[in-house]
Amino acid sequence: MTTPPARHVHVQQSGSGLTTLVIDRPPVNALGRDLVADLNTVMDWMGELADVELPRVVIVAAAGKVFCAGADLKERQSMSVEDVKRWVPQLSAVFTRLSTLPMPTIAVVQGVAAGGGMELADNPAGRGGQVRMWIPKTKQDVSEEAPAASSRNDSRKASL
Repeated sequence: MTTPPARHVHVQQSGSGLTTLVIDRPPVNALGRDLVADLNTVMDWMGELADVELPRVVIVAAAGKVFCAGADLKERQSMSVEDVKRWVPQLSAVFTRLSTLPMPTIAVVQGVAAGGGMELADNPAGRGGQVRMWIPKTKQDVSEEAPAASSRNDSRKASL
């Protein structure tokens, strides 16, 4: 079966049942609308493979020095609150789709995986070398319920 048309996710298949998804959205592989749409396109394509032959293992990797810097905050600045409310569930859904694939999924993380990049790398089995992972505090929250998330974090800190 031919690989799906996705500008920012390249699919590489081997004859041994290994499928590699290479995220390629320079400069830092930020999770913008187009990358998330491409990941969903690839997940749809993998669903169609169930009728033919599913891969035995899926590797999630990235081009460049950064695995994934998380949400595209520049893109987020142009989004209204309503846009964010519609987009965040789509972002969460793609993480869920990747993490619930019926075969082992390994993230090969290089460089930085921050915020949503950590969620994308859900499985740390492929980490190696100098890898930094963290959830940064930003002045611009990308979550749907930013005030609730902030108050949960504050109350947890107070109870420690």
